[in-house]
Amino acid sequence: NWDINWSSEPDSHRKYEYEIVEILSGNTDGAGVSVAIFHKAKGFASVFFRMGTGDADILQIPSHSLYQFSHRIPSYKMKRVETKG
Repeated sequence: NWDINWSSEPDSHRKYEYEIVEILSGNTDGAGVSVAIFHKAKGFASVFFRMGTGDADILQIPSHSLYQFSHRIPSYKMKRVETKG
């Protein structure tokens, strides 16, 4: 429910939904970008993970829809560490 006019109507702000994605390929040929959707890890405020790694888990965002990207979030890959407790 992204709204391009969100900043022009400050009195009508509402809770927005968003998705965190990893951009897998750039918009080099004008065909858009390939992205993988990330899911929030339970018990963490800002840890996300990619659920699947197959082609079915990759989405294509067309060039005319690239305005949907609003922020670039710094990211770091974490090693999977399991501990008792």
